Amino acid sequence: MIHEMKIKLHRIFFILSLFLLFFNVFSLKSITNPIPVDMPSLGSIFPKDDTACSMTNASVVVDIDATNLLNNISFSFEGNYTIFNPGEAINLTIGAPFSRMSIGPNSICNIKINDSLIPYIIIEPPSTNAWFHANYWFQYAWAMYFDLMYLICNVTIPENSSIFLEYTFDANLTSNLNELHELTIYYYVGSSRVWEGIITESVEFKVHGKMPDEFYNNSCTVSDLPDGKRYMWEWKNERIYDNSVYIIYYGNYSYNQFPSISFENVFLALTIMTIVALLFIIIPYLKYKYSKE
Repeated sequence: MIHEMKIKLHRIFFILSLFLLFFNVFSLKSITNPIPVDMPSLGSIFPKDDTACSMTNASVVVDIDATNLLNNISFSFEGNYTIFNPGEAINLTIGAPFSRMSIGPNSICNIKINDSLIPYIIIEPPSTNAWFHANYWFQYAWAMYFDLMYLICNVTIPENSSIFLEYTFDANLTSNLNELHELTIYYYVGSSRVWEGIITESVEFKVHGKMPDEFYNNSCTVSDLPDGKRYMWEWKNERIYDNSVYIIYYGNYSYNQFPSISFENVFLALTIMTIVALLFIIIPYLKYKYSKE
């Protein structure tokens, strides 16, 4: 009786082992091949530390050339921001987040304060920089997007005064829609909430050539251009509770829910199955043989 139960348990364990092995083989291919998505991301400015200053106005224009979208997409960015200081003169460190896809090594960036060029640096948020971890700037940036760079500048705002910041840059991105599931261009407006008070802001995406397949339609006005369309989002004297606006191009990449299995994985599975099967045959046989002796 006990011997028969052992045989049954061996068979059950053997079947479960084969099932788990097949499951791992089928899932291996899908795990190692994520859906390809490109997300050039742009972001509104925000201070490194908490401040009583407010961003009273913001005007952003992203001019997008999608006439040759299957091979590349280019765009120019211009962001104008008004920062008001209600108190004594203050020095601020201000960052503008952008994805690596948006600003490359050949991008030409300029930052102006009251029409005068000012110096800046481009940094990433490495874990060794304690000041990134010590404030809500780092936390907010990671909540937005993981692959961010920062244009960092230092400004002085006189007592009870406003300054006018202008950010401009051009970018040319290689993007093959035949190999992508989608291409999404974001602009993050939610960072306006880290400033005090309300804001009047407008964001324009001027798209030339191929029109996007989808766009963020909350508060969006679409109008015609001679060779494209203008997508505009506006907020007037209010807190902005939207996190981002965007346009999306669908790619030609086809996601296979049941991906093909490579020859290497099949060979590995068969080898392991053969070894397991031999063990389940040989071990009981040896036990039975020595028990007779």
